Amino acid sequence: MKSSARPGFTLLEMALTLLVVAAISLATWKGFRLISLEFHARNQIQSVMAYYDRCYKRAYLNGERFFMVAISQQVNFYQDSTQSQPIKSFQLDDGLKLNRPSYLILNGYQTQLPPSSLYFKHPEGHIRVTIQMGGSQYVIREYD
Repeated sequence: MKSSARPGFTLLEMALTLLVVAAISLATWKGFRLISLEFHARNQIQSVMAYYDRCYKRAYLNGERFFMVAISQQVNFYQDSTQSQPIKSFQLDDGLKLNRPSYLILNGYQTQLPPSSLYFKHPEGHIRVTIQMGGSQYVIREYD
């Protein structure tokens, strides 16, 4: 006696199932990759800003003078305008770069910066770091 029940999966159903599983896996992997890139970008920015904060406090407390020059994928800190080598240099990677050049002077006891911003560009969006009046406080904005 022949059964009228259908056999398990047909070849077409198996192919469609594999295609759906592959699409879900790819989307999940891409999502994790974007989260990883964003975390790494924020980590780099936090490192730069933590050093900026140290320079600001040294300038303010000790009457020293610091310069921060940020261009493209490089952020350099100098202690004197005649110095050719930076005291600290940060190389941005994984697609993170500055959207426009920035130049800040942290000048001794009178360091009082107007509110200013550093604009970082990332393949997945933009991050804006706003430096508040007083210089030491900064806020990292979300991706645009």
